Parts: sequence; structure tokens; C-alpha cells
Amino acid sequence: MDSVSIVRFLDAYVDSLDLAELDFVLAQDSVEGRPAFTSSVFLKLYLNGYYKRIRLSRRLEKECYRNV
Repeated sequence: MDSVSIVRFLDAYVDSLDLAELDFVLAQDSVEGRPAFTSSVFLKLYLNGYYKRIRLSRRLEKECYRNV
């Protein structure tokens, strides 16, 4: 699979999961600051990095901008 198709596959796969059943906890919004990201966003990022063998946070950040 090329990089675009794996990103689309991971997006569809994680969206099809019931994260509450898998014990993913949703973050509580605080009064200050921006709202928290959902758990599915971090799971997609983690799986994409795992698939591409990216361990550094700065490289993961570049992947996020490239595959928005």
C-alpha cells in the first residue's frame, strides 16, 4: 500500500471501532484552553507512526501536516 491509502485505511478502520468498548477514556474539557482531541485522533496517529516506523514526535508532526 502507498502512504495515502494506508492513511485512509487507518482512518476508516479506527472510525469503525467502538472505542468505549475498548476502554478508551475521553478527556474532560477544562474551562481554560482549547478543547481536547478525541482518542481516535491519537490512535490514528499512533498506528500510522507504527506502520511507517516513525518514533520521533517531530517526524510524526510532519506526517500530520502531509496527510491532513
